[in-house]
Amino acid sequence: MSAVARPRSTTQVPLLLAIGIATLVALAAGYQLVAQAQSTATTVAGGVRVAGLDLGGLDYSEARMRIAKLAAEREAQPVALRAGDQTYTLPKRDLGLHHDVEGAVREVQRASGSGSVFAALQSRFERLWGSHDVELKQSVDASALAAAVARLGGQIDRPARDGSLGVADGRAVVTDPAPGRRLDVERSAAAVAPVVSAPGAGDVALVVDNNVRPSLDTPALADAKASVDRYLTAPLVLEFEGKQTSIPTAELGSWLRIERHESGGSATLSVSLDEARLRDRVAKQRPTVAREPQDAKFEFRGNRYVVAKPDVAGRDLGVDATVRAARSGLESGPSRTIALVPSSPVAAKLSAAEIEGWVQLASSSTDYESAADRMHNIELASKRLAHTLIRPGEVFSLND
Repeated sequence: MSAVARPRSTTQVPLLLAIGIATLVALAAGYQLVAQAQSTATTVAGGVRVAGLDLGGLDYSEARMRIAKLAAEREAQPVALRAGDQTYTLPKRDLGLHHDVEGAVREVQRASGSGSVFAALQSRFERLWGSHDVELKQSVDASALAAAVARLGGQIDRPARDGSLGVADGRAVVTDPAPGRRLDVERSAAAVAPVVSAPGAGDVALVVDNNVRPSLDTPALADAKASVDRYLTAPLVLEFEGKQTSIPTAELGSWLRIERHESGGSATLSVSLDEARLRDRVAKQRPTVAREPQDAKFEFRGNRYVVAKPDVAGRDLGVDATVRAARSGLESGPSRTIALVPSSPVAAKLSAAEIEGWVQLASSSTDYESAADRMHNIELASKRLAHTLIRPGEVFSLND
C-alpha cells in the first residue's frame, strides 16, 4: 500500500506572513526606541519631573541648576519661632534642612535612560505610561537644629534673681527675688523639627520655662527677715541702780551678721549676733558698776572704838554674765531692759564688824606746846597714824 502526500494548507501562508511582518515592526520599533534613548544620553527625557518641576529636554547641567535652585528656595523658607511676645525668624537652612540635589540628578539621569541600552529601554517603556516624577529627598540635621535653637537661648534666657536681705537704719531691708526664664532646647528642637520638614513657611512655639526658681527664694528671705526683726524690735536698755543706757536699733543692726548657705541648688540665710560687738558695748558700762572697796572708819570714844563710817565692799562689772543676759533678751526675751550684773564683791580690808568690841589697851601723851619744829613733827606723825590699822604681825614705819 503506497503513501499519498496531502496537499499543503493554504491558510498557513498568511499566518507566517503576519508573524514575519510583526517581527519586522517590533525590530524597527525597538531600533527606534534605542535610537531615541541614545539620543537623550546628555539631556533629560521628556516627562521627567523633580518634585513637580518639568525638566524634559534640558541638558543635565541645566537640570542640576534648576534642582539646586528649587532646593535653595525650599531651604530659604522662613520658620517663625515664638517665645512669649518675641518672634525669631530663621530660614530652614539654618535649622538644619538639606536637600539631596546630587541624588535627584542621578535619579533624573536614570529616568532619562543614561547608562546601558537596557536601562534606556526600561526607562523608555516606563514613560510610555505617563511622566516620571523624581522625589527631591530632604533631611534635617538634628545637631544643626539643636545648635540653632540653643543659640536663641542667649536672647531668651534670663537668669533668676536672688532676693537679698540687709539692715539699714535699724530695720530689715529686703530685695524681692524674681523668677528667671530658660529655653528648653531639647523639647523646643523636637517641636521645630517637623515644621522644618513640612512644605512651606512654618510657625512654631518654643518651649520656655518662665518660672525658673531663684536659689534664694521668698520663703527663705521671710525666715531670715523674721530673725532680723526679732533682734531689732526695740532698743536695748542696760540698767544699774536707776541709771540707764539705751542702745538704739541702728547700733543693734550693725551687730548682726547675715550669712548665706548653699545646698543642692538652694540657699538659706542665717542671722546671728556679733558677740564681740556686744561684749565691747557692755564693757563700756564698767564705770557705772565698778567701785573700789572702802575700809570702815572708826573713832575712839571713852575707852572704846566705835564705827564712824561702815566699810563698803568693792565690785566690778560681770561682763560675761551681762552679755549672756543681753543676748537672751535680744534673741527671745520679753524685755529689752537688761540689768548690769556686778561681779562677786571685793571685801574691804577693815570691816565694821572687826571694829566692834575694840577697847583701849594703852594710852600715852606728849607735850605738844614746845618748839615749832617739834610741833611740826608731831602733827606729821599724827596724820600718818590716824585711822591706821596695824594687824598682828604687821609692821608700821613712818619712814615708808
